[in-house]
Amino acid sequence: MQPRIEPPDDPLQPILTLKEAAELVRCSKAHLSNVIGGKVSNLPALPAVRLGRRLLIRRDALMSWLKGVER
Repeated sequence: MQPRIEPPDDPLQPILTLKEAAELVRCSKAHLSNVIGGKVSNLPALPAVRLGRRLLIRRDALMSWLKGVER
């Protein structure tokens, strides 16, 4: 089993990969991809940048999104 890779907490690294963002919010990459695509009902789409096949999420955008959907 591979060691768990923790998302970078360094504020100088403001960009997260889909895997890092999913680990940060403790959900699967597939579910987070659906959230980004607006396919999850009752949740606003999470803003992300697509570079080719890579999905990148700004840490600030993720934190703002989390605060917005918090109940």
